[in-house]
Amino acid sequence: MITGNYEVIKSVNISLVLAALRRHQELSRADLARVTGLTTGTITNIVNKLLEHGFVKEKGSVRSSSGGRKPILLELDAEGGYAVGIEIRPTGIKAILVNLLAEPLVTLEKPGAFRYAQGLELITEVVENFQQSLGPAREKLLGIGVSVPGWVDFAMGKIHDLPNLPGWENAYLKNDLAKTLSAPAFVDNDANLAAQGELWFGQGKGFGQLIYVLVDDGVGAGFVFNHQVYRGKGYSVGELGHISFGGGEDICRCGKTGCLETAASGQAIETKYQRLTGETLTAEEIKQRLLAGEEQARQVFHEAADALGRGIGALINLYGPEAIILGGRVFRQNQDFAALVKEAALKYSLPVMSRDVCIGVSQLKEDSSIFGAAGVVFQSVLQPYSLHTSS
Repeated sequence: MITGNYEVIKSVNISLVLAALRRHQELSRADLARVTGLTTGTITNIVNKLLEHGFVKEKGSVRSSSGGRKPILLELDAEGGYAVGIEIRPTGIKAILVNLLAEPLVTLEKPGAFRYAQGLELITEVVENFQQSLGPAREKLLGIGVSVPGWVDFAMGKIHDLPNLPGWENAYLKNDLAKTLSAPAFVDNDANLAAQGELWFGQGKGFGQLIYVLVDDGVGAGFVFNHQVYRGKGYSVGELGHISFGGGEDICRCGKTGCLETAASGQAIETKYQRLTGETLTAEEIKQRLLAGEEQARQVFHEAADALGRGIGALINLYGPEAIILGGRVFRQNQDFAALVKEAALKYSLPVMSRDVCIGVSQLKEDSSIFGAAGVVFQSVLQPYSLHTSS
């Protein structure tokens, strides 16, 4: 038990160091101690490990204000490691190869609705192509992260259910990838990985406690506590869309009524607009009607924003996060909707809980999950107890 707790502490500490270097780009050892609140001895041990394994490099020095010895600056080494991020969508598969600074080196998209065997074969082919593109540096490929829009057992890498992708149920994607690719694989749901992406590379870099709210065809949430994504027992945490907030009588895809998903998702907006007007439009097309001043469009977006704000307000009251990050197709290029949601969230949360909460739209836009898929590779591989030295 003591050893396990010690490893967790080390995980958090190295996450703090990496987050500081990602956010500030270059820092001295003394700066790292100041920014993270860790002791100089702890910083020295972590930095030595990261230097030893090539994930951090020293970058000369700066002039000391006291005229004494110049401190050596540290920065992440972009070529210290690479990761592949893959996002499985109902409309296709997208993949990126990134370096340690999350700079995309190669991006590929394959449109189509793939069943499991075909999708597995395609992922394997894409990763092998990425490995070849790295040349001699292929040995620095740290792993593959895969984002899927459904319920996943992260530890086992098992996909339990993908509502919009038949044929992927009960698939052990992590094990199947490990059989064909000589690199670690990680599989998680899109909301968790979107939170991971924002934490490592996006708007969440400056926060230790944040909640990512994903509004797409459904509604989900990813939680970050103490700089770590929280997955809960059974890895089913974050089902915000399936909590009842006094919604209507529409039957949700889960079989229940009153779920937030039936009131605030992109699909809900489209359904309610169709009922009002008889027209079948996408949420993007309805947004254009909203911008043109149409009353029916205003009504459905205001109702959706109020319902979603009620849910987010409850999250603020329950968890007291530092930040709420809004993402998914409904928020893309729709600042008006985001403003409505923020207003509603503040209305439904206690002022003492919400006054210091930062509520904003994702900087990574539609790519939060895929960058999070790459980020979970770096997060998992760069744990201090994985950085073993040779005896």
